[in-house]
Amino acid sequence: MARAIRIQTSFSSGELDPLLFGRVDLRAQEEGAARLRNAIPLTTGGVRRRPGTVRLAELSGAVRLVGFAAADGDYLVALAADRIEILRPDGATEATLVPSPWSAAQARELTWVADGERLLLCHPEVPPQELLRDGGGWLLRPWPFEPVDPSDPLSPRREPFARFAPPEVRLQLRLGTTPPSDPLPAGSLVEILLTAPVFTNEHVDGWLRVRGGHVRITNVRSATEADGLLFEAQPDGRTTTDWQEQAFGPVHGWPRSVAFHQNRLVIGGSRDLPDHLWLSRSGAMFDFDPGTGLDDEAIAFRLTADRRQIVRQVYSGRRLQIFTDAGEWVAEGDPLTPSDIRVALQTRIGSRLDANPRPAEVDGATMFVGAGGREVREFIFTDSEQAYQAADIALLSRHLVVEPEDMLFDRRRRLLLLLRADGRLATATIDRNSNVVAWSLHRFGGELRAVEELGGEIFLLIERGDGRFLERWDESARMDALRTLTASPPTTLWSGLDDLQGQRVGVFADGSFAGVFELSSPTLELPSPASTITLGILYATEIEPVSAVPAAAGLAPDALYRPVRISLRLHETARLSVDIGRGLREVPLPADPFTGDLSLRAFGWRRGRDGPPWRIRQELPFPFTLLSATTELEVNR
Repeated sequence: MARAIRIQTSFSSGELDPLLFGRVDLRAQEEGAARLRNAIPLTTGGVRRRPGTVRLAELSGAVRLVGFAAADGDYLVALAADRIEILRPDGATEATLVPSPWSAAQARELTWVADGERLLLCHPEVPPQELLRDGGGWLLRPWPFEPVDPSDPLSPRREPFARFAPPEVRLQLRLGTTPPSDPLPAGSLVEILLTAPVFTNEHVDGWLRVRGGHVRITNVRSATEADGLLFEAQPDGRTTTDWQEQAFGPVHGWPRSVAFHQNRLVIGGSRDLPDHLWLSRSGAMFDFDPGTGLDDEAIAFRLTADRRQIVRQVYSGRRLQIFTDAGEWVAEGDPLTPSDIRVALQTRIGSRLDANPRPAEVDGATMFVGAGGREVREFIFTDSEQAYQAADIALLSRHLVVEPEDMLFDRRRRLLLLLRADGRLATATIDRNSNVVAWSLHRFGGELRAVEELGGEIFLLIERGDGRFLERWDESARMDALRTLTASPPTTLWSGLDDLQGQRVGVFADGSFAGVFELSSPTLELPSPASTITLGILYATEIEPVSAVPAAAGLAPDALYRPVRISLRLHETARLSVDIGRGLREVPLPADPFTGDLSLRAFGWRRGRDGPPWRIRQELPFPFTLLSATTELEVNR
């Protein structure tokens, strides 16, 4: 019989993938856990109960949240298939815009960027929209590309143009019986003739750029013939290959992603030009006229590699970063100009095509979800390699990265938030300076559908039953969907709790904990009258260690062992339930709250991973923080 002691002072490796349980040589085994649910590892090593949520408003049909830090305050934009709601951070509705230009599926795939004055939103199947203040209200409109002639309401716009037809296809502008060698004056009604089929009815009212001049298509007669109006004069009517179509429109789709970088608006990809990028004129975000290539004029280029690239996201960091389905690119230039822009493929991981999680910046590194949907990569330039690298920060906890749909970084809590398709939230506590990446998993008494950060706060869109609710992650809340109700005179019956029906709730009545109730109906009945109650959905914080037998002790990992004593170092913990061999039981604490060491006698024999030496499952809505755990055990050699 050998005696051993295992001291776990840190949970900085988070919940480990079960596929790693055979790697007893890993340091992560000493600093990880077999299970961390509704618990947040601390950068200092311990682990605590996650914050609860406070219910703010019901948002029926909402599928996406967008944070907008406007010049006059912070707003949440809730997108639904039939409307757009502008909300204040307390959940109050500021405005409702109908109809929405996006379907529910399209709203989930939107990319956006804000500059304090406006919010720009993109989807490759819908004209890009601009949300901004309009006097005392709100206005949603298509992007207002700058006109070539501001005095002419029918002027063409300084928007991107591109060549879609094969390079050999020629175009001719014909004006009646005018010889092809003669100039064509501005304002002329001309025939547009092509040597290959291109035109569709969707070209009507669109523009062509021919030898630098603009031609508005007024009628399509066939795939090779159309009528048009010259906006600028043409030097002659001869055939030419110098012609382009509008890059964006009903014919070829719309922008896919958007960002701001070095005072330029950056558009990454479109439906029919997925590997192209456009940068606006410096200081003029809706001017994409390339002009003569001066330093402040617009820039357009294509990502050229050994396979076609589909731009998924563009991100403005210290460099302009471009994430495609096949790799990660960086555009360099200080500043970026038409003559001094260098674009290079840095890594070949690729991003998801079936979903579009946002990149997130963490301490100078850009986190993105890999193409397989099971990796979270850290894109950063390393001095040691003098190159960009993209290490997988979810390698130890890959079982938690399942179908990620969105991602953002909560700077206040140092948490990377990963929204999963199953309605759960995976989080990683990150401190890059200390090499801390600790993953855990959370549920919210419903299915999480959207997550957003605004003004340092985290807002959640949670589906429960037939409703969807806006809630705020709150450090003072220890239950979900928390709300406070009052009554005068005091009463025992509290109704109107439809969204909590079927849930297990905790209740505080007049400041004291009244207990746990199963709501089989929308009405709560208390044993005694109360004038104020606070109630919410209970959630359980679960912590389970990886192993009890220390690998460094020279003992077999599957050895038969008996825990003798468990010592838990706690910090400001009010209630605690622990399984130390006789089932889950609440243990008495010397103080409320208690900070210090709690020593418990353990029971029963175990072998290897047949059962953990201890297990914590804290459901009651009280503070709980575990700093370290010491397991004293006897091992049968």
